[in-house]
Amino acid sequence: MAEESRAEYRERLKRLLADKHLRSALDRFARQYPPARRAAYGGADPAAAAAGLARAKDEAIPRLMELYEAFREKAEAKGAKVYLARDAAECRRLVLAAAREAGATRIVKSKSMTCEEIRLNEALAAEGLEVRETDLGEWIVQLRGEPPSHMVLPAIHLDRWRVDESFARETGISSGGDIQALVRLARSALRRDFAEAGLAVTGANFAVASLGALGILSNEGNARLAATLPAAHVAVVGLDKLVPDLAAAAGILKVLPRNATGQPMAAYLSLVAGAAPCPLSPGGVKDFRVIFLDNGRLAAAADPAVREILRCVRCGACANVCPVYRMVGGHGLGRVYIGAVGIALACLLEGPASARNIAFNCLGCGACREVCAAAIDLPLVIEEVRARAFRSEGFHLDQGLIAAILSRRSLMAAVLKAAAAAQGPLVRDGMVRHLPFVLSGDGSFRSLPALARKPFRTLWQELCRGEAMPEEGRVQGAQDPPAEEEAARAAQGASAEEEAAQGARGAADGGTGAQASSAGQAAGAHETAAAAGQARWSRSSGPKVALFAGCAHEFVYPEDLLCGIRLFRAKGAVVSFPESQGCCGLPARSLGWRAAALRTAAVNAKAFDCGGADHVVSLCASCASHLKFRVPLLLAEDKGLSAKAASLAERVMDFSAFLANVLGYGPDDFERTGERAAFHGACHQSRGLGAVREPRMLLASAAEYAATDEEDVCCGFGGAYSLKFPETSAAVMERKLRGLEGAGAHAVVTDCPGCVMQLGGGLDRRGRPMRAEHMARFLAGRLKLRG
Repeated sequence: MAEESRAEYRERLKRLLADKHLRSALDRFARQYPPARRAAYGGADPAAAAAGLARAKDEAIPRLMELYEAFREKAEAKGAKVYLARDAAECRRLVLAAAREAGATRIVKSKSMTCEEIRLNEALAAEGLEVRETDLGEWIVQLRGEPPSHMVLPAIHLDRWRVDESFARETGISSGGDIQALVRLARSALRRDFAEAGLAVTGANFAVASLGALGILSNEGNARLAATLPAAHVAVVGLDKLVPDLAAAAGILKVLPRNATGQPMAAYLSLVAGAAPCPLSPGGVKDFRVIFLDNGRLAAAADPAVREILRCVRCGACANVCPVYRMVGGHGLGRVYIGAVGIALACLLEGPASARNIAFNCLGCGACREVCAAAIDLPLVIEEVRARAFRSEGFHLDQGLIAAILSRRSLMAAVLKAAAAAQGPLVRDGMVRHLPFVLSGDGSFRSLPALARKPFRTLWQELCRGEAMPEEGRVQGAQDPPAEEEAARAAQGASAEEEAAQGARGAADGGTGAQASSAGQAAGAHETAAAAGQARWSRSSGPKVALFAGCAHEFVYPEDLLCGIRLFRAKGAVVSFPESQGCCGLPARSLGWRAAALRTAAVNAKAFDCGGADHVVSLCASCASHLKFRVPLLLAEDKGLSAKAASLAERVMDFSAFLANVLGYGPDDFERTGERAAFHGACHQSRGLGAVREPRMLLASAAEYAATDEEDVCCGFGGAYSLKFPETSAAVMERKLRGLEGAGAHAVVTDCPGCVMQLGGGLDRRGRPMRAEHMARFLAGRLKLRG
């Protein structure tokens, strides 16, 4: 397959995004799948089932050759012939040899995604053989000259009328789009092929080594017909499908149908073993051959960074919940296999260059990890694929420059300070709506927030110039104020209290986001000053919080952090801000620049190595998730920093979860205004950090919570993703905005600054009255003042 340039790939995505039939079909399925999957599991625990399957597969992966030999011995004792094909070319030769020996001119196929991997149909057709797909979906896409769009539902991208057009061209009969009539027409057209074929080619869902038997799941019965009627049968099976025994196979049966199609069990389960009697065969016995395909699987099994991808049972659930797949389908997000697993397998089976484009067409939302039938950390594997694709391309100046800026805070601060000074003519009402052409690219689907005039670090130092900071959290360069200055500040407390109260009342009365921000800033400044002389952790009974700022909050939304500090201190928490902290490292990791991600991980592990902090809290769920789950992995081999990284991870906590579970915030703490507010669950908050209940409870405590469908579905931001694939980002965002606006809410509240940037920018660009606001700012503007 010829490699596409990035520009060519984007043009293909644009065409797919413009296909209204495709978008409608995929959107309908994306809405139907989650409740169907939940119903199929019933009272069972999908996470426990996935963990059990993961254990079984992890035990099998290091033993693939041992299991192959055991399978071969059992199968050949029953009359089968078993082969190992090292690559796609060898596998094609073995299938062609079987066809020639059987004297076959017509071949029927079923359940054969592995055959798609080796491009078998093209090879057989080049030798003059007629190949007929017999899975309904596979036959449909074969008639259309298209590859499958899904591993389980190959024609999911087509509606009934497009299928009817294809069937009418093939058979001369139109069903008028009636689904049952289409099924009957397919059955009638395909039945003769089963009877006349000289060879059947199938795949398998699993191969049981202790029995020398293949397991094939099907809903149509065609796989069983293919394996039964023709005189010769060749099964092409990936080595990763080998399991030791029926107990391990049962683990696959528990999850595969539920995850794939939302069924408790498939309609047919066939166990195929040995050479069965066959009247159509010259010798009276079926010629049964099993070809196990390596094609990079053994190398992957020996690679600790990616081997867990071999757990995959090809259920397709990672595509079913993927927001990008929902927009462009499998023809835009995959090569042979599709979705998140397709990104990984493209690299492992075809080389890093094959994944160059699709590896970056991932939002990193984590939905695939949540539903994976084998508990594969798919985002982590994709990160590794990106790093390898990045290395295979060589050095790129633009990516290198961005990574250098992100991994060195002083350089980032200098660049953004210059940008903040130069943005003046472009800013109106706090937003940049029209960048110069050279800078705008294709990002005009949203406005951008203006850079803050002062980064949070500067504001923090200003706030601390009246406090005796604890040694662990002292701002570098800050001085303890003279006693008379402390007294003067204390004497001004009443006027500051009144000013803060007025600001808070303004926000509570339905003021704008800017008014709420001012209220939070004024109150935050007052409470910081009022805490003078009381911040020493040794004398405080409240929880001790080390604040992680994050780039977006430090340089774009510092007011959110001030509001967060106000909320912390209103409940007696003592806040520190380790100034040596830097970017969390997520952007560098997303770009595939591992060296930069390691550098930032080391910086933050050292910065938060302060034993006095009970908790490390970030108002950015993406930053918190990265610090908690990825930094320990990045530094696992660093003897000097691994313990520090683990300590940091243990203390990292989601912002809303900290407010609710540690500080005890609830309905009695907020002034309810009657304002309707919708909620957007940031991807790394709801899935990575598992904070689902807490933010909704807090929002309902301070406003009329307007629940919407798909609250935890990605908004399309994905950091650098929205710059690399702006058209897809815009499409995901637009669908999200339509859902939110349907609730009739005045605001959408979220715990992620990137989501605020995406949704707020989209609303502003479209001139819509709803505003996007961070949870900290929303709550601080409604906080009841305390004496």
